[in-house]
Amino acid sequence: MTYRHKRSMNVVHHLRNESLKCNHWQYNRSKYLQDRFDISSQLYCQNGKGHSGCVNALDFSSDGLFLATGGDDKRVLIWNMSETVFNETNRIPIVLSATHLSNIFSIKFDNQNKRIISAGNDEQILVHDIEKQRHGFNGDHADELVDVFLESSPVNCISVQPNQNDVFIAATDDGHVHLYDLRSASSTAEHDQPSLVAAESLDGSFHSCAFHPQQTCLVGTANARQGIELYDIRLSKSPVLRYGVSTSSTTKSSTSGQNENGIEGMSVTFNQNGNLLYALRRRLPPVLFKLHQSQAFCQFDADNYVNLCTMKSGCFVGDQDQYVASGSDDFNVYIWRIPDHDDNHINVQNSSKSHLYSDHFVWNAHMSLQGHRSVVNQVRYSSRLHTIVSSGVEKIIKIWTPYRTRNNHSNSNLLVGRQEMYTHRDYLRAVLESGSVHHDSSIERYDEDKRMLAFFDSLLQRELGNSHTHSDDDDDDDDSDSDALSLIFTSSEDSSDGILQSDHENEEQVTLEEINSQIADLSDSATHSNHPSVSGMTNSRHSTIVSLAKNYRVQYLEMLKENFGTKFPQMDKRSLDSPTNSSVKRQRSSSNSSNKLQKRNT
Repeated sequence: MTYRHKRSMNVVHHLRNESLKCNHWQYNRSKYLQDRFDISSQLYCQNGKGHSGCVNALDFSSDGLFLATGGDDKRVLIWNMSETVFNETNRIPIVLSATHLSNIFSIKFDNQNKRIISAGNDEQILVHDIEKQRHGFNGDHADELVDVFLESSPVNCISVQPNQNDVFIAATDDGHVHLYDLRSASSTAEHDQPSLVAAESLDGSFHSCAFHPQQTCLVGTANARQGIELYDIRLSKSPVLRYGVSTSSTTKSSTSGQNENGIEGMSVTFNQNGNLLYALRRRLPPVLFKLHQSQAFCQFDADNYVNLCTMKSGCFVGDQDQYVASGSDDFNVYIWRIPDHDDNHINVQNSSKSHLYSDHFVWNAHMSLQGHRSVVNQVRYSSRLHTIVSSGVEKIIKIWTPYRTRNNHSNSNLLVGRQEMYTHRDYLRAVLESGSVHHDSSIERYDEDKRMLAFFDSLLQRELGNSHTHSDDDDDDDDSDSDALSLIFTSSEDSSDGILQSDHENEEQVTLEEINSQIADLSDSATHSNHPSVSGMTNSRHSTIVSLAKNYRVQYLEMLKENFGTKFPQMDKRSLDSPTNSSVKRQRSSSNSSNKLQKRNT
């Protein structure tokens, strides 16, 4: 007995030592990778191919080993990140059986990584059982699909309650945040109406929602009209705090439903501790708020960072959430380090300045990840593998690591990405070459879609408002081109299968013959134009996204100077290359296409 007891104790002691060694190795490994990330100015990159359309939604499992993606091809894919990153054969991802009827806008793992919840433009929320999909019972969709919830408008975002695996919320396009409980009903018929309205907006769409990681009664939201808000789902449907709005005007704003600063919220996310909230806003720099403070703690910017064309979603990065990341319209991913200053080190704003304005600006990005060939909308981070994944208008996902693998790109051209932009005329030609006005992402083609890239390039050039760019290809005095582009936007399924939606179901449909005549008209106007840039447009050099971004930011800064006058914040020379926050009311574009742009991203 004594021998057995000693032997048992030796085994326990051995296992404990092995566990400590393993934990120590894991800690050293994580610290080493984080140190590599801290000192790097660029990351290694590889592509992940599996979607046949724009990739609109990303989410890592809680252990960071799996990635779920969804997009315009209406499918949910699961990537084994270890195999994707390290396996030389680069295995294709698993495709879930149940598909959506339209674009997927949001995707989320549950806390136990057993289910995936997906939602999007088809006004449906699908709950997938990963275990059933893995075993493939009978090969039937119903075996994988746990539940289907029906909404009355597109669903833009999903968030699962951290402490309760069966509870999640959904942000909808008609201005509601609905709370669902998988335990509350036993049949699909009972799911036509949600159990609770957690938040409500009378005049703005909810683009994003997020549960607080500890205080699960708190929910952060991003609204198209009301900006960034904090709700307590135990109380009324009104926000308990509106970020970026002075305390005195919070009540007034809540009752009127209007945001006095014109903030269009895009995305919200909490850090691990829940004391910080990171948000993206249209036409404004990314911003960081402390949980219970309406004033911005810090804002982030970079020389060519632009966020005005599509809906984007950012994230915290690092083992301790010491960084934030966001995609940009200039085809890059930007990563900023969060400053370590305490409250006492942050300058207190003057009463004459907007409550949105923060004296604490991070002007220099820690990294600018170059390699995408179009707009970047989604960025997610896995602390397990120290891996960043980004996606957007392209059909691929990009995987960024601080360490080299056999799948990393060795071609420097792939790391630079695309510089020159397609013109509107290129887009019309791509539509003509495709033989169809409507874009079908369900066709499994994984090669680069020039038509989709040209569509967003044309949209970007109009949104950035660069008149010199359009003069190279189109006569700005002739509104026929503008009308033609609006017609394309309202009639093509590029609009609904991506970022735009028509306000009228029975709008006039454009034909290939009309597109062909538009191209001929452009060529004819170039032949007879006295403008040198128009007459020589066949040989003119295409604009670059960098030049467009710089031009837009200079114009934006001039607008701020005109509105601020002598009160305009004094900044150093480098700071003048970047826009700052202001109380200026943001104006929507006058074009029909950009008015519809507010609906949704790619």
